[in-house]
Amino acid sequence: MLLLLSLAWGAPEDVPLEAMAQRQLWDSGIHRLTGQPGSDPFAVQADIAQLAGVDAGLAIRLDSAFSSFSAPDTEGVRWGVREWGRVAGGALQPVNFLGDDPGLGSLRGGLDFWARTAHFSLMLRPELRLDVGCDEDPVCGQAPLTEGSLGVHWGGFDFRVGTQDRSAGPGARGHLILGRDIRPWPAATVAYSHNAKVGKFAGEWGLGWLPGERGDVQNPGLQHMDLRWSPAAWLELGFSRATLFAGTDRPWPSFVELLLPISSHVSGDPNQLQADSNEIAALDFRLNVPLKGVFHRLSLWYEYGGEDMIVGNIGPVPVPQLAGPANLAGGELSVGDWSLTAERALLLDDTFRWYTSHRVYHEGFVRDGHAIGHPHGGDADSWWFAAAWYGLPVGAEVFHERVRRVGVVESNPKGVYRFPSEELSWQAGARAWLLPLRGAGVGVGGHWELGLSVGQVQAENFVPGQDAWRHRAWIAFSRAGP
Repeated sequence: MLLLLSLAWGAPEDVPLEAMAQRQLWDSGIHRLTGQPGSDPFAVQADIAQLAGVDAGLAIRLDSAFSSFSAPDTEGVRWGVREWGRVAGGALQPVNFLGDDPGLGSLRGGLDFWARTAHFSLMLRPELRLDVGCDEDPVCGQAPLTEGSLGVHWGGFDFRVGTQDRSAGPGARGHLILGRDIRPWPAATVAYSHNAKVGKFAGEWGLGWLPGERGDVQNPGLQHMDLRWSPAAWLELGFSRATLFAGTDRPWPSFVELLLPISSHVSGDPNQLQADSNEIAALDFRLNVPLKGVFHRLSLWYEYGGEDMIVGNIGPVPVPQLAGPANLAGGELSVGDWSLTAERALLLDDTFRWYTSHRVYHEGFVRDGHAIGHPHGGDADSWWFAAAWYGLPVGAEVFHERVRRVGVVESNPKGVYRFPSEELSWQAGARAWLLPLRGAGVGVGGHWELGLSVGQVQAENFVPGQDAWRHRAWIAFSRAGP
């Protein structure tokens, strides 16, 4: 799995500074993958240095912001700290907040700490969570270590052990396999990246488990993998996959079967005693087409996935095939300091339901009520629109989203049986941010943000007439410094 640039070391929501850096790299035609294993501020600085030949002034300003993340190199050790916090009010559920479900009001804060030498790295994120209007208590609180990992690096190889935020795919709002709307899970991962004459390669394979209470199998194993190849700056191809297996009182499949499941999981095992697994996989691509004049770039992306592996045959050779397709497609137009984005995720299929429903793992690819892939889960059709202005030091974004959900009563080989009413919802909002630069005196390397969103849901939980209006307002900040 490849980390996007880079929610693993910022506040849990999208941080404008990182989004701006990624946008400028693509606008300038700099060859960079969507994500790279173990992305951190030091890797970002190396990419920003390439901007000097295109826009020296912008490169200096971005580098000054990112350089404030870390202390000077001392005897081969680089380290940095970022503080962040957020106060929010309102019952409109946020998306892509790492499984964060505030009630009527919430207070969030924490630290991101990382250190790196030539061959070792450490990353920690302690966090404080206080909510008002919880389901069980008027006020509830937690103080988790949401992320913590140790890494060993050598050449292009990267080995990490711990709990780490992960996402993979080209989408702007979400991804089909590994998304950003779930709390990190414990895993050991092996990654490799290489620049060759035929392009850039990067990939990651990991093995861990999903903790927390479930209604099916407790602590199921979770395998994830992501492969990336970019033959040129304008094209990136990717493959992602996730597998649920084993768990409490469940047998393990063989290693070969875990990597490539070709045996039938159903035939001859009516009592579900044999080792089983549940798979989702997706292919994706991204095009970054350079334009001229005020139009800098047109990006197009598409992700096609399948729920579970069904075995077919080419002659006597068994061949795994994808069943239950899901589709995600989008585009972004970079115009001056503006980025205009649209994305659709269609996760409505036949009898193979995305993320949920399996003969053993009934809850499927879900943790704490959140799908590990797209934030809206399966049985849904969604549209996302956004217009963002990336000025320096001030920027802003307006957005709109529409979601259609269907309620599945039963799914069998004859078809999918649904509730007569569909749940329809929409939300719209805006946010503005300030990115203080060096010499501003406060918050250098971080950001200040104000936001407001409103939304409506019709036939909530598929009950006709159960409609509601909701809103959410927030103030957020982050501040970097050694």
